[in-house]
Amino acid sequence: MGLFILSRRERPDPLQPAWLAAHRRHGFREPLRLTAGDWRLDLFGALNGLGPQLVQRDNGDFAACTGVFFYRGARGTAGLGPLLDDFDGEGFPWSGSRGHFAVIVCKAGRMFLATDALGGYKVYHDGGRTLLSSSFTALRANLAQATPDAQGAWEYAWNGATYGTRTFIREIRQLRRGSLLTLGPQAEISTEYRLPARNAPQHASIDEAAEDYAARLRALFRVYAAGGGRFRTALSGGYDSRLMLALLLDAGLDPQVYVYGRAEDDD
Repeated sequence: MGLFILSRRERPDPLQPAWLAAHRRHGFREPLRLTAGDWRLDLFGALNGLGPQLVQRDNGDFAACTGVFFYRGARGTAGLGPLLDDFDGEGFPWSGSRGHFAVIVCKAGRMFLATDALGGYKVYHDGGRTLLSSSFTALRANLAQATPDAQGAWEYAWNGATYGTRTFIREIRQLRRGSLLTLGPQAEISTEYRLPARNAPQHASIDEAAEDYAARLRALFRVYAAGGGRFRTALSGGYDSRLMLALLLDAGLDPQVYVYGRAEDDD
């Protein structure tokens, strides 16, 4: 999936030696550094050895992503080119995008950051939004102090994640889902994703509703399948994991399946 760090150029270098050394030990390679205006971007490739997902143009424009990103049915760098062409700086084309991701776009010397509409891919920042990253530990490594946030700690302990803008450290916050930031003198939220204002579909029966939503899921997983790559999924015996496996098979994929527990367990 890779990771990114965005920082204002007047800040100290965010690549703290101890943090960077730890990531090297875990298999991350050296990041690619890009700059535009008041900001610098450090972009890391994924642990599978592939380089950063990045498209660059001769005029200095570029688009990069971390996480899993599809645009108009194309995955990763194949989708970044059309996105860079379509992006106008006024809004982000969430309706044409799928996956859990962060996208960084530089166009005409201006840099932008967008999060996915679901908020499945977390992006963290400091209080002044001078440092933003998909790595929680990168933020922590650059903090002078860390104060527990009681509400954030409670949410994390009970739910396994925090929601809204809080984390379990008061000095670290996270962006809301579906946010587009303009990275100028300040990192300003210029627009946020809104669900389309349309009437909910009317179904005559539960079976009709099930067929409708199953068709939507099948279409989505065919987009994932067309993007290529390897797929791996859990099989716990619960409804969610069985549905995921069924949709992957329906899309013509042969995913690797793993289960929880020990090798000697009966199930």
